[in-house]
Amino acid sequence: MRPQVVQACVLAALALLAGCDYPPGLFQVIKTAGPQATAAPTPEELIALDRLRAHWPRPPDQAEHESVGHHLLGRFALPPTASGPRTLLVYASRRADHDCNACAPDLSFFEFQAGLAGQQPTLRLSSLAALALGYAGEPPGVQVQALGGERYAVRLTWEEFAQGSTGMLSVLVPVKGMMREVLRQEISGSHDLQIAPGQIIGVEWETDLRLDGQRVRLVPPR
Repeated sequence: MRPQVVQACVLAALALLAGCDYPPGLFQVIKTAGPQATAAPTPEELIALDRLRAHWPRPPDQAEHESVGHHLLGRFALPPTASGPRTLLVYASRRADHDCNACAPDLSFFEFQAGLAGQQPTLRLSSLAALALGYAGEPPGVQVQALGGERYAVRLTWEEFAQGSTGMLSVLVPVKGMMREVLRQEISGSHDLQIAPGQIIGVEWETDLRLDGQRVRLVPPR
């Protein structure tokens, strides 16, 4: 499929599932995206961790390496609503020994509306174990992009290794209170290619998939 056709399909799918009446004109990467290290968990993080621990309860007799750990991948400032600022937390969850080549952590998403002065934030979206992505137990890199108005999309990128390496892209949008994957695409690769008996050459390739004119590339996990 040609890059222009891929881009048109991506925009159309995002517009439909995010509730747009028309394809958004700009894909703006939210520059303030990223995890913010704090001395103590924020109110949003405490709410998210309570949900995660309830989803993966630890029996009293369970060994430490069998328990599920939860890692904050990013804390993102979303486009605000009429009610005020919003925040998206993205978590990766896995057991300590869940690190085989085919193992991927479960990803969860929590969207919060900021509370008024002295009030707790409101949990607007809780998408637990929405999907499992990554390689050898490691999570993907995360970016969030504004789609216009209050809408946004989450971009996940990671590398898979077999007889070479393949760069992968997944795009998710919130749909009816859950994060839904609307695109999964190979975006790069590096591997050997046999062109004749006894003749092997190295091949490297990269797609020309673009969002708002900017090529989509791998983002390192945090």
